[in-house]
Amino acid sequence: MAALFRSLGLCAGLAALLGCSPQSQTATLSCEHIVIETPSGPLTGIEDMATIGSDHVLLSAYNRRDPENSPAGVYKVRVDTNASSWQAIPALTLPQGALPHGFAVAAEKGRLAVILRYRDGPPKLALFQAQDTAYIFKRWLTQPNTWKATTAYPCNMNDAAFTPDGRIVVSNDRAACSGFAKSMETLLGRSKGSVFALPLDDDDAPDVLLEDLYFPNGVAIDDTGAAYAALTRAKAILNTETRARWTLNSAPDNLFFDTSTQQLWAAAITSLPAYAAYRAGLYPGTLASHIIRLSPNSGTLQEYKTKAFSGATAVVTVGDHLILSGAFSDGVAICQTPNA
Repeated sequence: MAALFRSLGLCAGLAALLGCSPQSQTATLSCEHIVIETPSGPLTGIEDMATIGSDHVLLSAYNRRDPENSPAGVYKVRVDTNASSWQAIPALTLPQGALPHGFAVAAEKGRLAVILRYRDGPPKLALFQAQDTAYIFKRWLTQPNTWKATTAYPCNMNDAAFTPDGRIVVSNDRAACSGFAKSMETLLGRSKGSVFALPLDDDDAPDVLLEDLYFPNGVAIDDTGAAYAALTRAKAILNTETRARWTLNSAPDNLFFDTSTQQLWAAAITSLPAYAAYRAGLYPGTLASHIIRLSPNSGTLQEYKTKAFSGATAVVTVGDHLILSGAFSDGVAICQTPNA
């Protein structure tokens, strides 16, 4: 059915309903690599990013290959299109032993929620509040001993986004908590991930929005409050409210919704086996980065690539530029945003 509608030129408008993706050519991005400097050295492994104002980016980072001997934290960075390196300023103090993963920020309310991973236990979701020039810890939003949902504790939280009505939506890629069970879920291709919503100011039970998803690995919220989830291993993007689904040729990771253009951006992985080799440090050369731009209202899909930056897993827009980062990559890339 999808092929028939493609041939008739109707796929763009009906993509979400039919599970097809409009055909598009992959254009090449013009990008430059940027070193992110901290007092402890350059950053490797930028997990997530968000824009703050017109020319700043908030980012979380830790080196997965060497977390004990590398800079780790949540940083604020000013975007300078004329510089080859940017200075990162710590935005908060991490709890002991915590490694920052995905996060959500509501700049106008001074809120920041960060998924904190630990080597010796399950992750936690912490809420911070802006105070002067930094964010101060306010409360835990998730902890194993206070989890009230009927589902198991989300041991694989990876990304989060605030909603306009004062909640936070979180993606959890697998249900299992032990290393062996998680590996089996992945090897067997089991759809056990979930997306849930949490209240910020009380201890009500979480609202599980969707279950039995195939590796939800990123979330974004549009200005109406609708949540989108990146289903990495399913190679799809899903609207959790309407159930609209866009099937892709690559595996989407972190999502970013640009309210100024009403477009959804995703960093994507064209080959999961190649990315596994890249993660292990075994991939020869540069693993080209792949970026997707989706207009949810029309279903229009555009794809871009660049070899100027290896293995991008996150993307944000800042003015007329894209910023790319990767969970196993050094620094970021700044690219000229192509015309729609």
